[in-house]
Amino acid sequence: MLKDTSVFVMQLPAKKTPLSKRQIPTLLGLGILIVSLVAGVLLFGEGTGVFAPRATPQTTPKNVKVTNVTDKSFTVSFYTDEATNGFVKYGTTENSLKNQVNDDRDQLSGSVGSYQLHHITVRGLTPATTYYYVLGTASSSRFDNNGAPFSVKTGPVLSGAPPLNKTVYGTVVTEAGAPAEGSIVYVLSTAMAEMSSLVKSSGSWAVSLSSARTSDGSNWAALTDDTTLNIIIQGVDPSKASIFSTTVAEAQPVPEVTLGHIPAPKTAEEVAQEATTQEETSTATGGGLDDLLTQLGDEAESSALEEEATTSSVLNLATVSETEKPVVTSEPVIQGVAAPGVTVTVEVHSDGNIAEAVVADQDGNFTLDIAALSKQLDSGEHTVTYSYTDPDTGEQVSRTQSFLVADASGQLAQAGTETTSFGSGSPFPVPSPAPTPTPTPTAQSTESAIISTDSGVYQSGSVENTIALMVGGVFFIAAGAWSWWLAKEVKES
Repeated sequence: MLKDTSVFVMQLPAKKTPLSKRQIPTLLGLGILIVSLVAGVLLFGEGTGVFAPRATPQTTPKNVKVTNVTDKSFTVSFYTDEATNGFVKYGTTENSLKNQVNDDRDQLSGSVGSYQLHHITVRGLTPATTYYYVLGTASSSRFDNNGAPFSVKTGPVLSGAPPLNKTVYGTVVTEAGAPAEGSIVYVLSTAMAEMSSLVKSSGSWAVSLSSARTSDGSNWAALTDDTTLNIIIQGVDPSKASIFSTTVAEAQPVPEVTLGHIPAPKTAEEVAQEATTQEETSTATGGGLDDLLTQLGDEAESSALEEEATTSSVLNLATVSETEKPVVTSEPVIQGVAAPGVTVTVEVHSDGNIAEAVVADQDGNFTLDIAALSKQLDSGEHTVTYSYTDPDTGEQVSRTQSFLVADASGQLAQAGTETTSFGSGSPFPVPSPAPTPTPTPTAQSTESAIISTDSGVYQSGSVENTIALMVGGVFFIAAGAWSWWLAKEVKES
């Protein structure tokens, strides 16, 4: 009898694999994510989005003024509700504003600061040339004139000496008696264009009338000692300002001003006393403020000679008394007399101190040329100290002299430049100065990485990981699309 050896095979129902255990190639998920990232970046790049900086009312320039326009420079000042960095981007064509300059204080210190009152001077320009410019702050690199850049034209080169070679100057303090640092002094007259100067950390300010021009910039301003000057001192707090009138003769110096108040007018006795004192000092020393400026004016017989006087005026310590405050330019030649053949240490105390050792000649004369050191002094009050060892007695000899540096940036105000809040800004400000990128070393691969598994066999990724990648990609696309739509709505509005 044969036995039945067949095997009964029972077909069991297939066991369903949970969604979390199903395997989908990880490369598919990575591919979806890469495509999503590229699409999201392209869309996001077209829009402002909520993550990009935008111009805010607190950092939007207000009360914009153009002053100090010469054949080679102009100054733009404006106010922001909050302290922020400020700059001007400019060029000779409307569509190519590639040059950028920061606040005057930043130019001096070499670092970018935050201010509410901004005073930015653009230098090194071409005479009789139209320049286009926009303003920038931390929140936007383009505040313009309703979609178009502002424009200003530099003046022509003027020949001959200005009719009045004097400097108006003074000090400003707060109601608490502290220096009103960061305030701006505006000087204007019907006979000349508007001029301006920053108030220094010491509270001092100075504006040189030797650069004053007519309102159209075509000629030197016809000023005399009796010309009336309107002076506006604007504090950092917009509610604090001093507005008053004086004459050129009475503005050397202007009596100390407490911000928010006007200075008390000089009495006839004070004016007469100042005139007598100035005349006696000039006779006794052969120098003084007016004599020094007259000397500089005589040297300015042409535009070339005027420029030479601007960059090489002389501060002769041997001809001024310690009670005087002579006015010089930003690159003076400092002269003095010591013992013959000794080494003299000359220190100029400014925002950035200058200390140099020079040797006196056989007659004891010594000279320090600030321009030769590639240095430039800011406008306002400074002191200079020279010292040496007396070869006969061995004693240390020193003397300190105060002096003023005139603001020689010149002026030509443009009509209609004072505005209120405005702007149509790009949300991506250009930092200045731009940082120089540092090369990053590239890591060299030595061995291919292998994913570790329990079985030692590579397994494809799970559905959960892939879905997470897909969701992330879709979210990025949605965020980019929303950013693009928001930018379009803002532009249309």
